Amino acid sequence: MRLRKLLLIGCVTTMIVASVLTGCGNGNKASKNDGGSGSASEGKKSKKLNLPANLDVELMSRSEERNYDGVWTYCILDGKYIEIVKYAAPDKETVEEIVIPDEIEGMPVISLWQYAFVYCQHLKSIEIPDNVIYIGEYAFEECRSLSEIKLSDSLRAMGEHVFSDCVALKKVEFPSTMMEISEDLFDGCINLTEVSISEGTIKICKGAFAGCENLSKIEIPASVTELGSYVFSGCTSLKEIEIPDTVIAFRNGIFAGCTNLTKVKLPQSVTSLNDTFSGCSSLTSVEIPEGVTVIGEDAFSECSSLSTLKLPAGVTSIGENAFSGCTALTEMELPAGVTSIGAYAFSGCTALTEMELPAGITSIGEEAFRDCSSLVALELPVGITEIGDSTFSGCSSLSNMVIPEGVIQIGSSVFQDCSNLSSITIPESVDDMGTDIFEGCNQVVVRVKAESYAQYRIAYTGIEYETY
Repeated sequence: MRLRKLLLIGCVTTMIVASVLTGCGNGNKASKNDGGSGSASEGKKSKKLNLPANLDVELMSRSEERNYDGVWTYCILDGKYIEIVKYAAPDKETVEEIVIPDEIEGMPVISLWQYAFVYCQHLKSIEIPDNVIYIGEYAFEECRSLSEIKLSDSLRAMGEHVFSDCVALKKVEFPSTMMEISEDLFDGCINLTEVSISEGTIKICKGAFAGCENLSKIEIPASVTELGSYVFSGCTSLKEIEIPDTVIAFRNGIFAGCTNLTKVKLPQSVTSLNDTFSGCSSLTSVEIPEGVTVIGEDAFSECSSLSTLKLPAGVTSIGENAFSGCTALTEMELPAGVTSIGAYAFSGCTALTEMELPAGITSIGEEAFRDCSSLVALELPVGITEIGDSTFSGCSSLSNMVIPEGVIQIGSSVFQDCSNLSSITIPESVDDMGTDIFEGCNQVVVRVKAESYAQYRIAYTGIEYETY
């Protein structure tokens, strides 16, 4: 009896020791706390699969969330694929390297869900399985130490902001399977210097590379047909770029704030420019395609090095702020078809000395030529009916002006501080005049039609006038 008890105790002791040893081994394999990475199922690396072309992760059924190795929160898609929902290891905030398992429960990992690795602020590198076809929005947001990443060769799509504020990321190569570069994908990746976009990419979405301050060069393949709004805005190191003629959708603000951009080739398909080169302070010239009909809002605003620009014959309108702050612009020939000049269109063009306005112009917006301090003369066309507030305010070199018959309204402060203005003629057709029109015009003599509304208003202000 005593012998049987001793044998039983020995067996139990052996089982406990074996269990502890086995548990220790599994624990290291699961969490790999020294390296901070999870392991593949049963230590096997899965082979690359030939996944169906119409596979769409977002349309698949999802199981309840489960946990693997104490590291990965995951779910099963359509009963046969794995989606990583979250990196859930205790070392999330300090981990530097992560290897995502190829398989879990014998099923391939094909998707990384949104926010999966968000705020892994010490993460430097990550290995993504070959079968991953989708990475969800904000998946690596604020991974501020992530300096390198190899995308899966099977990757087909990514959500928005996947790498937002990954400030250490320097290089990214897109696989040929990626047809679209998603919205704000690299927003705030200030150290991104090298990007390789594969032939086969069709669309680069809004703000994809916005704020990538160190991106100095990028080649856009001929397969691309659409560029989203502000796609390269704030890329302050970008010096030159060529947009292929295959691009047929060219959105607003594409190069806004690219302060070092000096050379750009636009596609022939472009028909309007809106906020396109706003703040491109190093741009000296650009060839505008013949198909452009609208120079829109802020198209060239604050392009302080732009000295001359030829507009295509088909241009019909100049939008608000289109050339405001172009301090080096000395002359501008407007095409005969231009019918309107928007508010602030040429405000602050301090080097502009002359401009001939086409006969077809019917409206000039407020402050359109404000502070064009070198503008000596400007002839207004007959078709204009209204002159907006402060249109010529601060044009200190303007010496004379004839307002054509047909103008009905003259806004407030139109010629304020035109200190060299000596002569101006106001037609009988004017029946509405604002205040402070000639404030600061100390030597002006105003010519008005006798017994007209203009004579009455000018006489009331005490400004010197003569009748005709």
